[in-house]
Amino acid sequence: FWATDAEGRLSFLSEQALRDLGQNGAELIGAKLTEVFRDVEEGTGVSQRPLAFKLKAGSRIEEQIVSVGLPNEEREGSQTRWWRINARPLQDAKGRPLGYRGSAIDITSQDATELQTARQSQVDELT
Repeated sequence: FWATDAEGRLSFLSEQALRDLGQNGAELIGAKLTEVFRDVEEGTGVSQRPLAFKLKAGSRIEEQIVSVGLPNEEREGSQTRWWRINARPLQDAKGRPLGYRGSAIDITSQDATELQTARQSQVDELT
């Protein structure tokens, strides 16, 4: 599970998520959600609206595939974590945004092969 505040900063990651992300997972708290949950690169075969667009519109997030972690977290031997996230926006009684509450499923192992295959299908090895 995860949550953001009204400014779009990550305010909560479940203990399981922190364990999955390793020792530096706690450093993600307070970072902008779009810096932690990054959109899948073009050319991967995944078609979806950018996460920033959905957040700005106050839309529900459904089955969004993102890579997880801060860009400067590239640790030697670490691999990119891929999550499929779902979330709903929260509002106060006057309709003002309070942030998002959501869940995530780690799809790193199941989708790594699919993403790599989709990438390779976009590149002509002969040129």
